[in-house]
Amino acid sequence: MGHFLMLRRPAGRYLILTYVPLQQRYGISNRYLREGGEQSLFRGLELQVVSDSTARSGARFEAENGRYLFSIRRLQPNPLTGQYVPLVLLGLGSVLYAAGWLLLAWRLWRVRRVGAAVAAFVLPLIVLRGGLLYFGVPYSYIELPLFDPRVYAAAWWAPSLGDLLLDALLALVVAAGGSALWRHLKVLKRVRAPRSPRGQVLVMALLGLAFGGWLVLLFGYYLTAFGSSQLSLDVTRNLQITNSWMLLALAVLLHSVAWLAGFLGLIQLAGVLLQHVPRRVLLLGPVLPALPLLGLGLALGEPWVLLAGILLLFAALVPAVKLQTISTVGSYQTSVLITLLLALASATGALALYSHFERQLLADKQRLAGNLLVDNDFQGEFYLGERMQAIAADPFVRQSLSAAFGQTEVVRQRIARQYLSDYFDKYESSITLYDAAGAPLDAPPGTPGLVASRAYLERHATRTDQRGVYLLHSGNPFSSRRYVAQITVPGRRINGFGLPLGGVRVELTLKKLTTYSVLPELLVDQKFFQPGLATELSYAGYKEGRLVYSEGDFDYANNLPVSALSQPRLYGAGLSLNGYHHYAVRGSLDRTVVVTTATYSPGDWLANFSFQFLLSSFFWLVVSGVLLLLRGRGAAPLRINFSTRIRLLLNVGIVVPLVVVSVATASQLIDSYQRDLIRTYERRGQLALESLRRQRHLLSDTTARSTLAALAKNVAVLTETDLNLYDAHGELLASSQPLIFDAGLLGPLLNPQAAVALRERNGQRALLTERAGSLSFNALYLPIRAGVGEAVAADLAGHIISHGDPHLASHPVSGRAPAALRPYVSDNTSTADDTALPTGPILGYVGIPFFDSEKELNTKLTELFTTILNIFTLLFLLFLALAFVAARHLTAPLKLITEKLTQTTLTGKNELLDYPSSDDEIGLLVREYNTMLTKLEASKRELAAQEKEAAWREMARQVAHEIKNPLTPMKLSLQFLQKAIAERRDNAEELISRISQTLITQIDVLSDIATSFSTFTNLPAMRPERLDVAAVLRRCAALHQPDTDDGALELHLPDDAETEGYIVYADENLLVRTFNNLLINARQAVPEGREPHIQVSLTPVGAGRVRVAIHDNGAGIPEEVREKMFVPNFTTKKNGSGIGLAVARRGIESAGGRIWFETEVGVGTDFFIELPLAG
Repeated sequence: MGHFLMLRRPAGRYLILTYVPLQQRYGISNRYLREGGEQSLFRGLELQVVSDSTARSGARFEAENGRYLFSIRRLQPNPLTGQYVPLVLLGLGSVLYAAGWLLLAWRLWRVRRVGAAVAAFVLPLIVLRGGLLYFGVPYSYIELPLFDPRVYAAAWWAPSLGDLLLDALLALVVAAGGSALWRHLKVLKRVRAPRSPRGQVLVMALLGLAFGGWLVLLFGYYLTAFGSSQLSLDVTRNLQITNSWMLLALAVLLHSVAWLAGFLGLIQLAGVLLQHVPRRVLLLGPVLPALPLLGLGLALGEPWVLLAGILLLFAALVPAVKLQTISTVGSYQTSVLITLLLALASATGALALYSHFERQLLADKQRLAGNLLVDNDFQGEFYLGERMQAIAADPFVRQSLSAAFGQTEVVRQRIARQYLSDYFDKYESSITLYDAAGAPLDAPPGTPGLVASRAYLERHATRTDQRGVYLLHSGNPFSSRRYVAQITVPGRRINGFGLPLGGVRVELTLKKLTTYSVLPELLVDQKFFQPGLATELSYAGYKEGRLVYSEGDFDYANNLPVSALSQPRLYGAGLSLNGYHHYAVRGSLDRTVVVTTATYSPGDWLANFSFQFLLSSFFWLVVSGVLLLLRGRGAAPLRINFSTRIRLLLNVGIVVPLVVVSVATASQLIDSYQRDLIRTYERRGQLALESLRRQRHLLSDTTARSTLAALAKNVAVLTETDLNLYDAHGELLASSQPLIFDAGLLGPLLNPQAAVALRERNGQRALLTERAGSLSFNALYLPIRAGVGEAVAADLAGHIISHGDPHLASHPVSGRAPAALRPYVSDNTSTADDTALPTGPILGYVGIPFFDSEKELNTKLTELFTTILNIFTLLFLLFLALAFVAARHLTAPLKLITEKLTQTTLTGKNELLDYPSSDDEIGLLVREYNTMLTKLEASKRELAAQEKEAAWREMARQVAHEIKNPLTPMKLSLQFLQKAIAERRDNAEELISRISQTLITQIDVLSDIATSFSTFTNLPAMRPERLDVAAVLRRCAALHQPDTDDGALELHLPDDAETEGYIVYADENLLVRTFNNLLINARQAVPEGREPHIQVSLTPVGAGRVRVAIHDNGAGIPEEVREKMFVPNFTTKKNGSGIGLAVARRGIESAGGRIWFETEVGVGTDFFIELPLAG
């Protein structure tokens, strides 16, 4: 029904008519039927097609000859001025508002006022969001589909899908601001881990409350977001992906990302606070209660218990793989932690979907059971009484009943469409018309008259409050509700007397949903439709504890004991038995209705978990890839170690085959499912055809239409299909669902493609895809052919117009007539047999529309999709864990070798490696390493001897040089004294005294030189060990801190110095002596009158190295002495020994490091010490 544009085009002796739909009008609206302009023509615009040529408003359409055709009137304002302009202004204002506060926040950020910057940006956005919610903007001014609450509505803070997206974006902004404050305040450095058992227990309890509360907030958000009945992310119930579905998934993902940021901060905080707790306690503490909680939650089906068990299991996994102390963004350990967090969020989301499904299913069961127990439809009774009065006053009905030959079928259609639509779409209607004498018009044989019908109702039916409306009860107290309404149509009254024109009888029977048809939902308006019997739902009625009625596949007599009806839980939250969930409602007259569905299986939860986990993982990979591409050329290159490369290659090698196998398997199974469905359709069609062939003589009997309709319904019930019968011309004769033709959803003519396939191409069957509104379904067409020797009559065009039994062929028809009666003769000489497949002319057609074909295929595809999802996710997680363990196992020997190589020294003792498996490549490497150590020991002894000899030579040279310096003045003084004595000078005694003093002074210098070299040669042997250089540097700086009252000493350590640890392999006493010596030198290098300013810093450099820098603002080192700074016994100080820097250089180089300095005269000096980090 609606408006169509008809195009006429002659083609030879044929006239081709093309109908272009302009506007659809069904009279009802549901998820399959949407009234309005044709989508392909008007793109969803709300408009009205007007055929009145006098209409002045709207666009007019005319034919080529100028003849008026129709007009289009817009029912909504101009989108440019009504939507787009206000939307652009609103968006521009919001952007400018946010940009202004962002500029202010950026200025505050640049001056390091981080807290003020975060507040300046986040708080105004929260205020803006609150204002939009309070005033209902933008939907209260601009009706955008994205903000339409009819599409999605969850809570006051998310009244539409667009609002949910805005909330998710705001949550991301708040999370980013919180992360910035977290880093700025250096929370991890401010907290201290307790060492006492009582303090550790208290901290663990508080952390448990924090983790639990944060997870409960996420669970509550999921419950609210999934609580809308319009949209659902439950992949086990619906796989239809729409734009709204994708936006909902995006909003949930964004909100989950914001939540993960907070959870990641809590994990880092827990890593610092629990660093002194034994690892065994961190593992066993959560695991021991987690396993019983998970088992109890699965047994009881309680989401909160399962949520607690999952959280405890996550708390045990984090320390198990040592992820609580990581801080390097982009590392593989960070990726593993994020994967675990995504799994935790996905498990929480799957539990929320389960909880929502259980609550929604319980509400549906309550509604269905209540409908079954309610006897009266009071609203329907009121409407029916009013409609009957309106029918009696309808001029067309009165005129048709008063006419000698009224069009009874037209009257029935008018009553059904005009008076029994809308509310009564949920009822099946039967309309009987009576003449003035009360006799039925065009009714099946045996239909009682109006008086007899009224008498029957008075005896066997229950009167309602409405006049002429009766409620019929059957022997079954749970059968469908049935109303009968009768009214007499009065005639014109003359002198107070008048005869009736006739009568109308309307019988309404409440429709039941069947397991094989979606027609009731298709034919009922959405606002009146109530879900009832679905393929996975069964119900039963009990009378006084005895089963009297059941619908569905569940066997109540054998699988539900009667004793279960006495359990209170059955009437509360429901009772789960043997994989089924039962819910019961008690009614009056000791009646009980039990509604049963299959329980929500762990496989359903796993499917939702798998889908959410894979979706969030894919989202994370895409975001990571985009961020990686945006790094730019100036960014530092990514450094991926060997173990990370092993894990990545293993993961890629696992995921790619899994994806390929999954896609190939899915495509094969989908083809198999489609072939199975087609075979099922053909078997049902063949069964229906065999049942109809025995009564094929009714196809040409125009007086047996009611019998043919009854036959179609019986065959439809037998084959559990809907059935349409067509004559040889392709015109509809009977249907098991005539309402679908009365509603105009299907036409009364055979599909032309079926006619071509069956008649022109002589096919045995035709399977076509048709549509009723937006419902796509398969329709199977089969020909009903005449048997061998069966007499048929055909017109000049060859169409069968009658047929009969074979004996009619022996009575020829005299004369020539347009139609000839002749027997059909087959090449097969066998006799006619009803069970044989006829090959004669087509007598009619059978059309079997499978309205649930798309639903069946979607159900199978859903099962396939969820199964593949579960297998893929389980294998992915399993192989991810195996890759993690395998990489750790494979790299463990390499880490051992790295640690030993780090400890390898030329001065100390080197231990040989003991590797149990010596036949592989690593074993070969270990053997070569041990051989190298053996050669190294020999080379070390030889080198030590050479170095000792060279050192003694150098020592002898330096001692000789140092001794030679005081000996020269001593020799000159003695020579001068000898000359004075020889010349017998008068001051000889004075000269002796003065020269003696000079000799004593030079002898003291020689003594000091001997003491210094003795100290240098007697230094203790190096004892390298693993130590934290940051802690050593902190202690040394603190030791010299009190001496800076007249200056300043600043210590700069990395942010992760507290948690990461910078471990080196060196002699602790040597490092302490070196740092103290450099700090003392830095303080003494500052000239008098200048305020000392010393800076000490520790920074990681390169790959596995750390650098210590000590800067002073002293006088600097002159050019002429810079090369002698590390020479033993050289000093620029009056009281220095000259061995401090030499000893420091010897110790630093023995640890595999180096020491050097950079200086500028008059500005200051920087000493640098670089050491390798221990493996």
